[in-house]
Order: sequence, then structure tokens, then C-alpha cells
Amino acid sequence: MSTKTADQTDRPLPVEDLSFKEAQDELESIVRSLESGTLELEESLALYERGVALLRSLKTRLQAAEQKIEVLMGELEPDASLEPASELRATVEVVSESEGGDAGETELTLKW
Repeated sequence: MSTKTADQTDRPLPVEDLSFKEAQDELESIVRSLESGTLELEESLALYERGVALLRSLKTRLQAAEQKIEVLMGELEPDASLEPASELRATVEVVSESEGGDAGETELTLKW
């Protein structure tokens, strides 16, 4: 979980300082708060803006992970001596909204 110093108790950490899991958890919390319908307009707008920044960061990180996996898999494929590995494939799925209504949920799935 993210830590805050005494002078930062009312300000969230910058998105780039959060781990992937922290950003994902915060985004899920924001979605729940917005769906509750109990917030004032200004607070809803501020949370929505933070949620957009978190989602953008999460998608960027997932795209970077996907590219890294593609590079790593490309390094394995030319080597014919690694017969089982030559058939190894990785798929990264990004789910930004699940069917259950959990908007903003992000999932990284690796299939081998």
C-alpha cells in the first residue's frame, strides 16, 4: 500500500509513484465511490480525473509488459534446439471493463 508523509495526508501520491497493484486498487476504489452516487459533483469530477490518469498509467504499463514478452518470445523462437519452447506463446489480455459491471477493472493474464 502507498505511504504518505504527514504533509501529504490529503494529497494522493503521484500516479507514477504507485506500483501497478496500488494503482489498480486505487482505481477500483474510485469506481466504487463513483458508483455509490453519494459524492458531490466537484469530488466526483476530481475522482474521475484521477481514475482516468490511473487507467492511462495501467494501460501503458500493460502495453510495455506485452512488448517485453513479445521481445522475449522472439528471442526463443529462432533457436530450433529448444523445440518445446519454440511452440511457447504468450498472450496478454487487458480487460478494462468486466461483464459484471466492474468498470475500470484491469487484468493481466499470461497464457502459456
